[in-house]
Amino acid sequence: MQHCKDLDIFNQASRIVLSILLRQTERTNEQIELSRIDKVRRWRDGIKNKGLKVKDSAELVGEPVANLYRWEKDPKVYSKRPKTVRQSKWTSELVRAVKEVRDEKPTWGKLKIHARFKERTFDVSVSTVGSIISDFIDRGIIRSYYHLISGKKPRSKRRSPRPYATRLPKGQKPKDVGATIQIDTVHVELRDGRRLYHLNAICPISKFCWAMAFEDHGAKSASIFLERVLDNTPFKIKAIQTDQGSEFRGEFETVAKERGVEFFYLPPKSPKLNPNVERVNRTWREDFYDLRTFDNHSIE
Repeated sequence: MQHCKDLDIFNQASRIVLSILLRQTERTNEQIELSRIDKVRRWRDGIKNKGLKVKDSAELVGEPVANLYRWEKDPKVYSKRPKTVRQSKWTSELVRAVKEVRDEKPTWGKLKIHARFKERTFDVSVSTVGSIISDFIDRGIIRSYYHLISGKKPRSKRRSPRPYATRLPKGQKPKDVGATIQIDTVHVELRDGRRLYHLNAICPISKFCWAMAFEDHGAKSASIFLERVLDNTPFKIKAIQTDQGSEFRGEFETVAKERGVEFFYLPPKSPKLNPNVERVNRTWREDFYDLRTFDNHSIE
């Protein structure tokens, strides 16, 4: 009964949050509609009062002609949500059963819970059990295995906006030496249990590489590395690109801004957009760290 009450409380909270988001969306849609009306007005004003052609006036406004004609007829913002969406087939009984087993065995994953269900009458797949567990974790009803073992609190998935860095434009690739430098971190665990954080940078065109290792994994170390790269490069660096690791925020981002270097960050889970530095990471790990032992003196 207590589990059912907990689920009801979370469901009520979810409905409240959803209603707030809907109100915010309505206000945003009103602003978009007003902006569309204003763009149509400026577009028509350019044609009528300034003698511009339809296409030229649209270029000044910054919108395609087709959009402006469409907004002139109807500026409303319509939802892009499909009319028919896939509905989950989880029964309330199944959801409660997964919750009960997970409360009893907090470290169990989908495979063990599914094996437990084989003894009962539930006809359910492993992936369905995994989806229910993921839904519980996302809604904060249960904690993930990692957070249970480490004792750490789950971080919010929503990160603060970047003050300087921008997302890497789709399809952008460097064409000249120094146009974009790829930077990444290798997490190295030495045989004696110590950890090193090895930073690599490479120019994809010239194949010029930089490398430094630190015992501290933070923005301070990454900013020192960036300063060294910028000060010891035989060519001008115009831009850098990294993943969204925490070491590439704060002081690191400040250094990039102060030195006038464009800073692009990659979309989540996109190592393929940093192929050259990923290959360098592998070389350092397999051909250097895996083949050597280090003592305190050699690290210093």
